[in-house]
Amino acid sequence: MKKNVILTLTIFIFIFLVSCREHYSIEQTLFIDSIGLDYNKETKKYSIYYHLASSQTLLTNTMGGQSTETIYSIGHVEANGIYEGFNKLYRNSIKNLTLTHVQSFILTFDFVSRENLEKICSIVKTYDYISPNFYVFATQSKLSDIYSLTNPENISPFFSIITGNDFVTSYDLTYFTEIARSVYEKYIITKLIVIDVNNDVWQNNDEKITSVTPSGALYLKKDDKKLYINQEDFKAITVINHDTISIITEKDISYTMHNNKIKIKIKNNKYIIKITGTFYATNIDVNNRENIRKDFIDLIENEFNKLIEYSQINDFDILNLQDVLYRHYHFHDYEEIKEQFDYKNIEIEFDVNYKLLS
Repeated sequence: MKKNVILTLTIFIFIFLVSCREHYSIEQTLFIDSIGLDYNKETKKYSIYYHLASSQTLLTNTMGGQSTETIYSIGHVEANGIYEGFNKLYRNSIKNLTLTHVQSFILTFDFVSRENLEKICSIVKTYDYISPNFYVFATQSKLSDIYSLTNPENISPFFSIITGNDFVTSYDLTYFTEIARSVYEKYIITKLIVIDVNNDVWQNNDEKITSVTPSGALYLKKDDKKLYINQEDFKAITVINHDTISIITEKDISYTMHNNKIKIKIKNNKYIIKITGTFYATNIDVNNRENIRKDFIDLIENEFNKLIEYSQINDFDILNLQDVLYRHYHFHDYEEIKEQFDYKNIEIEFDVNYKLLS
């Protein structure tokens, strides 16, 4: 008898709880697909920008639906803390706001710190229905410029980033799970692809487009020291940041690179960097094929030497050699030798093998 009473009471409570939950139709739901985070060091306040897609957006013809409309909007809140900001984000909406479709976080340089990255990790674990499969970017631009609706078709400037296409497939982007790993593993340097606002004019000022383009990579150490590498200044970053296709121009020759592979191993107290891939080149004929290939290989090796020298000056292990050392010594032995690691005194050898396609 007692068991029946408990069972009946349990069923009643379950039905009560289910009936009390709010149920929203898709028309009452707004989907956040990108979040931008900024920190003002003077006011000590956090800003959260978010890009909203309505249910109609998710049902456009290009995405397999029936609607021909593309409807987007931008939200913005300020708060004294990140957690307070996310709570405001929900309270400010008269519709149901969901994070199930978040595809990117864009962080300003002022926001990027180990403490704030730890808070993001905590939020993703705390809030329901946030899938950790989103990309994380950094930016030097104002979030108000990035999160804008200025182009003629009412599509925000980073739309191509958060929906896929060649940008995502060609760049070695940073997933949130990699951020979490870099936060919790003290040997790892955090790397973020940097995107910045770029203004292009088409036919006239009425068709001025604000777009977002990649400019390089931001590296963060565990002591919060940051180093920004511009890909125009260091072409080796282009090789590192792409894993399918990229372009390098040198002396009026454009090289299109494919399937870049970089492997690093330790041998005789030296780091051996093996770089392989294939490439096409302009200004090529049958007679200069081997010269083109040699010049390109020399270019890659010189650019990597340039990057390594810059990294040594700034004491920044951009190639993550310390992680290679960590795994080379099978984890447990690393604790005994890590203090001997000095990035400024490392020895490097290259094994560059690019195949010229024609």
